[in-house]
Amino acid sequence: MTQSLNPLPTPARTPVGTNTSSADNASAPGVAKVASSPVLFAMKVFLESEQPEKGVVLVTNSDPTDSAVAMAAVAHGIVCDDAIANQQIRHISNITFLHPSGRRALVPVKAFASSAVKAKLREVPVSHCTNLNPLVPEGVHIVLNQLKPGECIFVQIDYQTVVRDVAIAALAELNVKIKELGAVLVIFVLHSKKQDVSWLQGHCGMFVEVGKCEPGPGAQAAVALTNVSLSSWHSHGIGRVMVEAFLEPDNTWSYRSEPFIAGRAIIRLAWCLCRKGVKLEQIAKVIGIDKSNISRGLALLLIPPNNTVGLVSPKGCRKRWISRYPEAENVWPVNKPDQRAGTNATDEVTKVSTPSKTDNTGHVVNGASAIGRVHPAPPNDKS
Repeated sequence: MTQSLNPLPTPARTPVGTNTSSADNASAPGVAKVASSPVLFAMKVFLESEQPEKGVVLVTNSDPTDSAVAMAAVAHGIVCDDAIANQQIRHISNITFLHPSGRRALVPVKAFASSAVKAKLREVPVSHCTNLNPLVPEGVHIVLNQLKPGECIFVQIDYQTVVRDVAIAALAELNVKIKELGAVLVIFVLHSKKQDVSWLQGHCGMFVEVGKCEPGPGAQAAVALTNVSLSSWHSHGIGRVMVEAFLEPDNTWSYRSEPFIAGRAIIRLAWCLCRKGVKLEQIAKVIGIDKSNISRGLALLLIPPNNTVGLVSPKGCRKRWISRYPEAENVWPVNKPDQRAGTNATDEVTKVSTPSKTDNTGHVVNGASAIGRVHPAPPNDKS
């Protein structure tokens, strides 16, 4: 587990509390306390209003080159956090990847899967099937025959095989059966940028979009997961996450998650520096681009650096970014709290379970990801 930009906690598995007394924390286990930080208030409201998702999960992607990493990232969140892009789901025991026989569809996913996911991932090729589509009657029958209580099924389809009226009827049946079984079904929909898949949102339990994201220092790949079903929470830093994949020295993969700030890595760096009070002129010199470009990039962000949401720079980000931009060490203040609009308060502390070990880039080493969990920076954090 890593420290990150205050990802949303998963209440079923990660009791959280702020820097209140132990007696206060004991009075309401599993519920975030309301502190001065608006982000903690938003999370408390979210936790009290949102329930675990019990319908079909649709994950759409318009770039096939990101498919394997996206599926591995989603699987990691399911296994390690019982969540997909901040939305809590049922706890599952196994993930079954269904695909037509004769296709090696699972090979790329297993190649990027973390150790925790590989231990729970199995492959089931469907005989006498050249195109497995769970959004047609025959596909519904095949999926329901494989779906077991407490388990999860992954299926990947091409949007070209989807017929609107038939798909709506199939999703209605699948939603009912999934709730009865207490299982999870994730359908990955590959489509082109010209194809409008937004209508599917109204017929599933959760609708997630995969987007491009430039990996930060030390990461081999990254994807942005936007939970469209939580769009009303996006401005609070909830429902949009960036997941980075790291290849460890032993050739295993680990994952690191934080709320999505920007797709471009240099804009995320500029965001972190601005939070520490560094001027645009200084940032421009460190990154090597004109300050007007940085200003425009920051202006387009949903959550600006001096935000009232309460998101802070992730722990360890200073060391990570200095490894790529050494000159940042001269302007990045040490032991200085983030500049928060409208308050002089330092960052609140959230109690979490014992974190996994991290390496000198600040990412997890053979540990669970931080998807869906709260990890604000502790006091006197040197990031």
